[in-house]
Amino acid sequence: EKFLLSRLHQKIFATDPVDQAEDIILRERFASLSWVSFEHLGMPPVEPSLLTLAVQELRRVDGFKAPRDKLVCILNSIRVINDVLKMTLEESGASGRPLSADDFLPL
Repeated sequence: EKFLLSRLHQKIFATDPVDQAEDIILRERFASLSWVSFEHLGMPPVEPSLLTLAVQELRRVDGFKAPRDKLVCILNSIRVINDVLKMTLEESGASGRPLSADDFLPL
């Protein structure tokens, strides 16, 4: 799988100028949401510097061509976020309860 995708990546995932324009619009939209904080999402406050490793892992995804390698980056990021949430819950005094899906992805 890795060998095939490394050879065929350029043909399968060729970038179209329309895609690049949509990417720019999406980046601008994300930038416009920079005011959203953890409190807005119903999450306890988290020190943003603790999440830098998770952000770095997510940025590495584009550097890989094989799906398995991309998933490894995503899983590493999830582990970091999970650990940060555990620390935050322990600091807030809720150390007795386990993490739930609502802690990881509040709706």
